[in-house]
Amino acid sequence: MKKAYDGDAADVGRVEINDKETDTIKRSNKDIGIRRHGAWESLSNVSKSLKNKKIKNLGHKRMDKERHFEDLWIWQEARSLTKEIYGDFNQGSWARDYGFREQVQKAGVSIMNNIAEGFERNTDADFARFLDISKGSCGEVRSMYYAAEDLLYIEPEIAETRRCAAKRIAGSLASLIGHLRKK
Repeated sequence: MKKAYDGDAADVGRVEINDKETDTIKRSNKDIGIRRHGAWESLSNVSKSLKNKKIKNLGHKRMDKERHFEDLWIWQEARSLTKEIYGDFNQGSWARDYGFREQVQKAGVSIMNNIAEGFERNTDADFARFLDISKGSCGEVRSMYYAAEDLLYIEPEIAETRRCAAKRIAGSLASLIGHLRKK
């Protein structure tokens, strides 16, 4: 029986049946359905026909809850750190050390951008590779804050707070990288 959906519905993912026919799964507040040959059918109605067919998932293979990089806690933390870095180095006499300021700011932006870019890639291996780059940028931010402290560009307490934030992000990145590479 074919069923049309109304109300709040969202595409969940794509499936490929027998490597020939591509359909889309759709979820509404009432039921889950599948689009077959242009019409929506309830999954309960097509489950018997799918039972003996090979189904290959083509949708998001990772992080079922997060659909966008903005949903990732780790990206939100990196964004917050980047804002703090810009605030730390946009005022005072050290703001004239353009090379230093630019380097630390670029490292901060690199953390959040590589998380986002990796998330948007198609495979867990690509995502993990970009997270590796992001983790390296965390180390660069920590190193730059040691230099800023030594050059008296920033108070030791602020430098330590930023280094701790970068370490926390790097630790979370390492955990996520490990999880992605175990799959």
